[in-house]
Amino acid sequence: DIAIPPTGPVQPVAPINLRSRNTGATSATIEWTVPIVIYTPESYVVNYIAGACLGQPLMSVPVQSGTDFVSENQIFSADLTGLVDNTTYSYQVVATNSVGSTTSAPQSFIFSDPSGPGADSSSDSVGIVGGVLGALVALLL
Repeated sequence: DIAIPPTGPVQPVAPINLRSRNTGATSATIEWTVPIVIYTPESYVVNYIAGACLGQPLMSVPVQSGTDFVSENQIFSADLTGLVDNTTYSYQVVATNSVGSTTSAPQSFIFSDPSGPGADSSSDSVGIVGGVLGALVALLL
């Protein structure tokens, strides 16, 4: 079977494979994969907040995709700054194009300062607490 792509712009596919990692004493990087972009460039926003609820006020980091009109499995990232040690952060990635927007599944992580007491300097990972948190999706709608 041969897959035939749509003939015009379509709503973005939700970002997948969200992951987080420490990058400094008060910062972390969120990375995600965009499975496919067809016919229209997309922009992305990472919405995040301290705590397990993605209600207001949200902090946002915008990321521009560029001008690719067809791409597959492209990886993007955004840096979150001003994070507080031993704090849970919840986040989602919103993909937007000329047709509409799609939101990733919500995720959360506990930020720990990689240079803090008891930190393992050989690891740059942030403990992933979340996965799909259905209650958070309802709050964003």
